[in-house]
Order: sequence, then C-alpha cells, then structure tokens
Amino acid sequence: MARKSRVGIAEIPEIQSIFLYKAAIYKRLSDEDGDDMEADSLVNQEKIARHHIIDKPDIDVVGVYADNGYTGMNFKRPDFIRLKEDILLGKINCVIVKDVSRLGRNFVMTSEYVERIFPELGVRLICVNDGYDSADENADAG
Repeated sequence: MARKSRVGIAEIPEIQSIFLYKAAIYKRLSDEDGDDMEADSLVNQEKIARHHIIDKPDIDVVGVYADNGYTGMNFKRPDFIRLKEDILLGKINCVIVKDVSRLGRNFVMTSEYVERIFPELGVRLICVNDGYDSADENADAG
C-alpha cells in the first residue's frame, strides 16, 4: 500500500460560530408620559437601544415595534401583540427596551414576561437603562 504525502494538505481552520440574536427593539410611549415626553420619545428610545448594541456583533436588529399612545397597564397593544407573534414564529429571540417600564407598567404581567414567558421561549431581554440583560448569568442577582 502506498503512503500518502501530507505535504500540501492545508489545515482547515476551526470555524468559530457566533450565536446571532435576532433582536427587536420595542418602544412604547403613553399619553400619560407627558412630563418626560422628550426624554422618553420613541425616537430617543430607539437611539438608546441601538447605541447599546453597537459593540455587540452577536445582536442583529431585525425589527422595530412601537406602540404610541398606549398605556403600559395592559398588554393588548397592537405592536406588542405583533412582537409576541413574531417571537412565536421564530423571527425574534431578543427584545431590547430602554427600560422595563417601556415593556409594561403592570407589575404582575411585566414580571411574567421577564421571569417566565421570555425565558421559556428562549428570548433574551435587554433593559438598557436598568442595566439588565437576561443573558448575563448574574442578571437576577440585583
């Protein structure tokens, strides 16, 4: 049996896979947010979210969802419903909000999404101004 030469066989570099998060920026502005309207504007909420992920190559924003003029006390908001549908369809696996109050103001329901629903669906949640990222192993320590 003839020996095979190893000369000229290039080593194949190991391909490092990066898990890519398909992110949605969710922004909400209620009519009740009156005093801080400029600071909480939908445009500013999106800028904050996009600035936060500039140095995160594993996050790709694939959608922006906005509910303007809707209270955070209920979750029957048109774009929040669309966001949930896109999560269930597998289009989204990361949600970015300026802070948790933009997700909702009903403590019980908001906690359900943060602590149970999103984790069960494999959805990463980032609340920029709160310093919360569910992908951080110490996220619940604070």
